[in-house]
Amino acid sequence: MTDRTPEGRSSDDELRHLLDDAVSDVDPAPALSAIRNRTKVTPMNRHRSWLVAAAAAVAVGAATVTTVALTGDDGARPDRAGPVATPDATPDGDGNGNGDSATTSPEPTESGAPEVAQAVPVYYVGETPAGPRLFREFHRMTVPDDPAATAKAALVEALSSSALDPDYHSPWAGLDLTVGLVTQAGDTIVVDLGGGEGYGGSLRERPLGMSRAEADMAVEQLIHTVQAVYQEAAPVQLLLHGDHIDTLLGVPVAEPLAAGDPMQVQGTVWIIDPQDGDEVTSPFTVEGRGAFFEANVSWQLLDGDRVVDEGFAMAEECCTLSPYSFEVEAAPGDYVLRVYDADMSGGEGGGEAEDTKRITVR
Repeated sequence: MTDRTPEGRSSDDELRHLLDDAVSDVDPAPALSAIRNRTKVTPMNRHRSWLVAAAAAVAVGAATVTTVALTGDDGARPDRAGPVATPDATPDGDGNGNGDSATTSPEPTESGAPEVAQAVPVYYVGETPAGPRLFREFHRMTVPDDPAATAKAALVEALSSSALDPDYHSPWAGLDLTVGLVTQAGDTIVVDLGGGEGYGGSLRERPLGMSRAEADMAVEQLIHTVQAVYQEAAPVQLLLHGDHIDTLLGVPVAEPLAAGDPMQVQGTVWIIDPQDGDEVTSPFTVEGRGAFFEANVSWQLLDGDRVVDEGFAMAEECCTLSPYSFEVEAAPGDYVLRVYDADMSGGEGGGEAEDTKRITVR
């Protein structure tokens, strides 16, 4: 039986509608800027613009809002599992991150909202040819119908729970990080963290064995997860035990942070539906988004090392984060679905960006 959203649309219709709507204005910025360049600080009297790009918002927005379609949870509300970080909107009125939100005192949220089943967006880190990058999943959770409570639950999930996809992980594993309050102070989302002594050091410092790139992704993981739940590109202020800190894992966090350029911090190939471990019936539709050379989406259906089926599809646009979909027919069985950006460099490109999902065809 086809799942229906609260609005009465089928899950397939809802997914396609929201994917089309959410990615219509994808236009990610091409350059990478460090997290320290995305704060509200204006050192040396130079305004630093917020690094907020449409691609992440739309790409994640589509899949986040369509979480009901992806999970089939009765009672899950599409408007509760919101778009990913970095929509093309200015977090402050002047567009330069110079609002007064950093000086506003946050008040704890005590909504008393009823608990509801939700499909909550959670970000993890996966390895790619370009280094560690963010990938998003939807986790079924029962939480208060309140963005602050949902954001806290999503952060706890991101920090302490395993991803559905074994290719993803949390850089925070083993670092004894906890989540206190998630609140709003003006137009800023404030996340108060705790813990930090479990690995024998301070969370302010990058631990031995963690690369700078991994530390950057760990901070991005927090920002993206909380912004996705709030459905806002609002800047995120990270505190530790209620206090402002200069660095977290060695990454500058003194001021509220915007999410990074999605082309630089997110995986450039995502399979949105099906999720890892899903059961499907043949034929089934694969939905996702990615940045593909000449918009050419390559895919394989694998049974172990054997290629059962393969083919090509077209993304809506070339070389920027853009949606794709295609249909696959397969006999009943367990498979690995692989979607990838074919390496056209003759082996000099460092490898093929990809995403894989384990699925069962019934």
